[in-house]
Amino acid sequence: MRNWTVACVLALVACGGDDPADGTTGETGVDTGTTGTTGTTGTTGTTGTTGTTGTTGTTSVTGCDPVTSGNWQVGGDAFGMNMGVKLQFDAVNCGFQFSNWSMQMPSPPTGGTVAGDQVTFAGDAFWTSCTGTVVGGADIQGSCSVDGSAFQMALQ
Repeated sequence: MRNWTVACVLALVACGGDDPADGTTGETGVDTGTTGTTGTTGTTGTTGTTGTTGTTGTTSVTGCDPVTSGNWQVGGDAFGMNMGVKLQFDAVNCGFQFSNWSMQMPSPPTGGTVAGDQVTFAGDAFWTSCTGTVVGGADIQGSCSVDGSAFQMALQ
């Protein structure tokens, strides 16, 4: 009896008949159905451009000619002798500061401002009377109205 059941089951499966072992009834074939469509992939956003790196020392600014930061040599009657000084330019405020004087003075200028190409020193009443012209960011020539003394400055 056992062989006959196996033979009947095999005959039904081979012919597409019902297979009592799979728990289904009346199947004659396999229906795979249709496959759904794949969704579209979103687009990638664009990358922004990289900014430009500025140059060291001078910066193009609105309202004033740039003055190059660094070591400067100053001289003329206004200073009394030649000496070195470090100048640090602030492009945002169109100004500069002096530091590290190579000689001692009772009251050296503390810095200055630049408007267009015109330079005015900061400090006591004598130094605030001193004005000059910056040329190419590396040369300043001028005089002081209190006594008419001249000064020169050059980037080293």
